Amino acid sequence: MMGYLSETKLLLTMLKHEGMVFLRTGCSDSWMHLLTCPYTIECEGLDINTIAYNLDQLEDSVLVCCGDDNSDEEWIRFVYGNSYGELVADYSMGLDDKFAHLFDYMDLGFEEIMQNMGYENIDVVDLIDENKRLRELLDDYRRFHTWIGEKDYELIAEWDEMESEEE
Repeated sequence: MMGYLSETKLLLTMLKHEGMVFLRTGCSDSWMHLLTCPYTIECEGLDINTIAYNLDQLEDSVLVCCGDDNSDEEWIRFVYGNSYGELVADYSMGLDDKFAHLFDYMDLGFEEIMQNMGYENIDVVDLIDENKRLRELLDDYRRFHTWIGEKDYELIAEWDEMESEEE
């Protein structure tokens, strides 16, 4: 099982492989599903991670896209809160049967998901080792941040003491 953000990245990656161009993200507006909300963000120049993050920030998001041939605009509705495999609402508009297989990813195995995400020939042991390395690095950062915070408080206390002596 993967989280919503990872599931969104997987879907966007598969759509991009099929030649879809992402135009903008936003919230759906009641029954009309128009991007009239203040959260509309143009996708030009954004990578898949950023687009996925933008979609994930609203519980009912829309991605407007078109084919790489600049065909008509289509929209895909993402409903965060749905079960795994049901993130894309089945009443998204304009996506023909050519893309139907993309939304049937519930039974994909680990290897297939990794390939769709662009990770070919990944060794699971290497992946686990990299995860451990990054966690250790994060722990080091947290320890350093705590130490700097303590030093900062000590400097502030010394400064306050010097100022009070001057008065």
